[in-house]
Amino acid sequence: MVAHLPWAQGVGGSSPLAPIIFYSISGHFNHVLFKAQLVKSLKIFLVVLLVDIGLLAAESIAKESLNPVSVKTIRLTPDAYDGKTLKVSGQVRSVTPGRGKRGSEFLIVVIEGPPSKTDETSPELTVFSYFAPPLKVGTPVIVLGVYHKSGRWAGSDHDHFIEAIKITPVELN
Repeated sequence: MVAHLPWAQGVGGSSPLAPIIFYSISGHFNHVLFKAQLVKSLKIFLVVLLVDIGLLAAESIAKESLNPVSVKTIRLTPDAYDGKTLKVSGQVRSVTPGRGKRGSEFLIVVIEGPPSKTDETSPELTVFSYFAPPLKVGTPVIVLGVYHKSGRWAGSDHDHFIEAIKITPVELN
């Protein structure tokens, strides 16, 4: 027999959300009922866990399969990429440490694309990252992250930036 706590029953009778007491009326612990309830709870937990892992894996695969977009393409049509997760290819122009208004430390990596003409400046994007592999100026990189045309990061307003998920140096053979 299963008993529900009286304070959880309410006016309408027994609540399905009420905690279950695994004792019979004679006061002996009911092992069979306890094991059955435990198995049922574990099955539900495992189903939820597997669905969640599957969704995370699908999201990760989708992010990793993106083709890199050039810095120039993003700067020419920023509205098309605003708020989207994408891969951006570019070359490191600078790497500087930063500190947020609340003291968080991060890196500010400026990446650039090649100039269209010899007398033109290179288009650039700022990349904010809490982590990064060792980077040198001039290193080609692919940045996976969320692009923002404008927004707040580390307590300040910025334009044309990427919140990095991953920065990968590209090895040229």
